[in-house]
Amino acid sequence: MGQISMTKIKENGAIIATILLSSVAFCIKMTPYLLDVTYTDWLAKLSLDPQTELISWQYYRHSPWTFPVVGRMEGYDYPTVTGIGMTGIVAPLAIFFKAIAPIMPDNFHYFGWWFLICFVMQGYFGLKLIKNLCIRFQKAPPQSRLPRDIVPPYLQVISALFLILAPAMLHRTGHMHMFAHFTIVAALAYYFDTAPPLRSLKHFVLLSAFTAGVSQYLTLMVMCIALASFVERAHRRLIPIYAIFFYGLSVLVAVLGVFYITGDFVMPLEAVQTDGFGRFSANMNTFWNPQDYGFLYKSLPMSTDGQYEGFGYLGAGFLALLIFSFALLQFQKRYDKPLKTVGKNQNRTLLYPIVCMAVLFFIYALSCKIGLNGQQIHRWYYGAIAAKFFDSLRASGRFIWLPYYTLMAFGLVFFLKIKMSNILKTSLLSLFLLIQIIDNQKLIRTDRKVFEKFTPDENQYLKWKPLFAEASRVIVFPPYDWNILHPMDMYTFARAAAENGKAITDGYYARRDHVLIRRYEKKLYDEWAVNDLGENDNAIFVGNKKQLWRFDTLVKSGKLLCYTYQDYAVLIPPTLPNTRAYLEKKTDAQKLPFNTEGVVSIVKKYKNNTILIVAMEEAANKLDLETKAFFMDMGATELRNMAFAGAYVCILYKGKMVFEQLDNQHIIEKKWETTTVLRDTLGKPIFIFKKPITLSSGGAYMGRSSKMIIGDKDYSPNKRGLNFVILNDAFEVIDVLDVDTYEGTKRVILK
Repeated sequence: MGQISMTKIKENGAIIATILLSSVAFCIKMTPYLLDVTYTDWLAKLSLDPQTELISWQYYRHSPWTFPVVGRMEGYDYPTVTGIGMTGIVAPLAIFFKAIAPIMPDNFHYFGWWFLICFVMQGYFGLKLIKNLCIRFQKAPPQSRLPRDIVPPYLQVISALFLILAPAMLHRTGHMHMFAHFTIVAALAYYFDTAPPLRSLKHFVLLSAFTAGVSQYLTLMVMCIALASFVERAHRRLIPIYAIFFYGLSVLVAVLGVFYITGDFVMPLEAVQTDGFGRFSANMNTFWNPQDYGFLYKSLPMSTDGQYEGFGYLGAGFLALLIFSFALLQFQKRYDKPLKTVGKNQNRTLLYPIVCMAVLFFIYALSCKIGLNGQQIHRWYYGAIAAKFFDSLRASGRFIWLPYYTLMAFGLVFFLKIKMSNILKTSLLSLFLLIQIIDNQKLIRTDRKVFEKFTPDENQYLKWKPLFAEASRVIVFPPYDWNILHPMDMYTFARAAAENGKAITDGYYARRDHVLIRRYEKKLYDEWAVNDLGENDNAIFVGNKKQLWRFDTLVKSGKLLCYTYQDYAVLIPPTLPNTRAYLEKKTDAQKLPFNTEGVVSIVKKYKNNTILIVAMEEAANKLDLETKAFFMDMGATELRNMAFAGAYVCILYKGKMVFEQLDNQHIIEKKWETTTVLRDTLGKPIFIFKKPITLSSGGAYMGRSSKMIIGDKDYSPNKRGLNFVILNDAFEVIDVLDVDTYEGTKRVILK
C-alpha cells in the first residue's frame, strides 16, 4: 500500500513539474506581460491574424446574444453575418468571456491566457501520452505485483519537454487557435489509454467537442484519431465491431452540435469554398527542413511558396535521438524488444490503426502536388466533387501535425524503452534536449520587439476612434479592400469601428461570403451614382482619394461633406455635427474640394493635342457604351471589341484616331522611329512622328505591362485601366494620367 502511495506521489510530482516547466516555456516564448488582459499592442505586432482575432472578439463581444446559435457575430465585413467558428477567437473562451464581459474592463482580451493554457495543456497531455505509451509497451507484469520496467517519472518529464518545445507548435503563434496542438497530443494520449471503452468514448466526445470550437483542422485530426482508437478497441474485442459506427456517430454529433452553436453554418456553404489546395501543402522534406528556423541545420528549398503551412521540423535534437536509437537497435542486442505490449496482444493489433491514419494524413498533407525539396515530383488531379472537400481544407500542410506527433511519441518511447541505466539514459536524453533547445532557439524565444508597446503615433486606430463614435456605421472605399491606402490598413479602421461597436464594410477572417459582399458593393455604387445614400445616410465614409469620383454627385448636392484626414478622404453627412466639429478642430484635417473627369472629358480637353492611350491589366470591365460610341465617332473600330484583360493601344491626333490595335490574347508592342509617317486607307499622310515612340500593352494574363516611351523615357503611369500621355506639337509631354476603367470611366481631380 505504501509503495502504491509513493508511486502516486511521484506521478503527481511529475505532473506539477511538467506544468511548471510549461509555464516557464510560456514565459520564455511569450513573456508574462501577455497575461495583462488590457494590453493589446503585441497582438498587432505578432502577425496579421492575431490583429483580426482581436477585432473579431470585439465585434462578437458587442453582438447581441442569439440562441441556440450563441456564436453569431455581426458588424464585421458588413452586412455579413457569420459565426465565431469562422474566426480564430477560440469559441469556448469567447462565449465564456462574452457572458462575463459586463464586469470586465473595456477592450479586454484573453489571448495571452490562451497561449498559457496551450503550453500547460501541451505539457500535461504530453506527459500523459508518454506515460500511457510506457505502460502499453512494458513487459507483462507477474500476477499480484506492480508492473515492472516502468520508466521513472523524471524521465517522462524530460520526454514531455520535447513535446512542450515541439517546433511545429512554436511555429504557429501567428494563428492563435492553431496553437492548440495539445488537442492532437491529448487524442493520442487517449488512444493509448487503458481506460474502459465507455470512458474512452467520453474522453473523445468531450475533446472533439472542445476542439470543434477551436479549429476545424484540429477537429478533423482529433476525430480521425478517435476513429482509429475505436477500430483498435474493436480489433482487441473490447467493443463489438458495430460499436465503431455508434461511437463514431457520437463524436460526429458532438462536433456538428458545436459547429452549429458557434455559427459555422450561419454563412452559406459556398462561402467555405476557396482555392489554394496544392499550394499550402507539406514538402516531403518537412521533418528535417527547419525553414530558416533552425540553428544547427541548414534550410532546404520547397516546391511551392505556401509550404510554410506544412512546417513539421522535428528539430536537430530529436533527429539525433532517432538516429542514436536506431543505431543502438542495429548494433546492440542487450535490451528487450521495445514495442512489446502487455499480455497476449500483438504489436500490429495495437498500432496499425493509428499508423495507417498517420500515413493517410501524411499523404493528404503533401496535397495533389507532391514536392521534394524544390522539385515537384508528382501531381494528381481531382474533380469538381472532390474539390468541395479539398478546397474547403486548402491548407493541407497543417495535417502533417498528426503524423508529426505520432512520430515524436513513438521516437520518445522507443528511446525510453532501450535497456540501459537510468543515469545514462537521463544524461543522453538531457543532451538531446539541449541540442533541441540550441537548434530551435529562434522558435523558443519570440523577438522581444513584438512585446514592446506602441508609441502614440504608432497606434493609428486611436486617431480614428473618436471620428467613428457618432456614425451609424463605417463605409470604407473601395469597399471590402484590405489595402485602402497602405498594406492591410483596413485593420486601423476595423479596430476603431469595433471599439465603438460600429459595423464596417471590411473584414478579414477564415472565409468570406463573396456573393453577399459583392452584391452589397454593387448596391452602394448604384445608390451613389443616382445621388442616394440609402441606409447609410448617417454613416461615415473613409477611403482612397482616387475613389472620390464616385461621390461627385453626393458632394455637389450637399448630402456629403468632404475632408482629408491622415491623407485619407473622409466624407460625412451633415447629420453628424459632432463628427464635423471634431474634424474642423483637427489641425491635420481640412476640407477637400474636388472635381471629376472621365475618359470622354479627358479626350475632349486635349482634342487639339496628340493623345497616346495604352491599356494595362484590365481596362474593359467598365467601358460603357457612351465611351465606346465616342471613340467610334473619332474613327475607332477596335475598342468596342476589347475583352476582359485584353491588350489595346491607340494614338489620337486632333480628335481623330490615327492608329489603333487590339489583341485579346497577346501583348502588343509597337515602335515608331522619328519621321515615320502614318497614312490613311487612301495613302494620305495623317501623322508624322517627331520623336521615337514605343507603346506596349499587356492584360492581366499577359504580364500586366504598360510602356509609353517617348525618346528614351517611359512616361506610362503603369496603372490598371487606360493610361494616357498627352503630347504637344513638339512631342513634349504636357500631361500624364490614368483612368481605372476596371472600376469606372471617371477619375478625381483634387483642387
